Amino acid sequence: MAGSIGYAEITRYGYGQPAPAPEYSEDGVDLSLIRWMLSLTPAERLEFLEERINDILAVRELNDERRLFPLVRALALREKQDRERANSASSR
Repeated sequence: MAGSIGYAEITRYGYGQPAPAPEYSEDGVDLSLIRWMLSLTPAERLEFLEERINDILAVRELNDERRLFPLVRALALREKQDRERANSASSR
């Protein structure tokens, strides 16, 4: 019977109610994100994407060896010194 509503659809979604749109495609693509992006105006899409680009550029800047690694080394050294102080205080 083409076009008939099965029992599962009646009990799950209510008689005559369409099943909700799937959240993922067969390939595993999150369709809710695509629907959300398409709900935006072209200007809103561009603004959203430009903000993400700025976020990526900020992370790249933080990952610059000249800035991040000296900071990480200093923090690691401070943590090591704090542990050594705590160990020496507890052994007294």
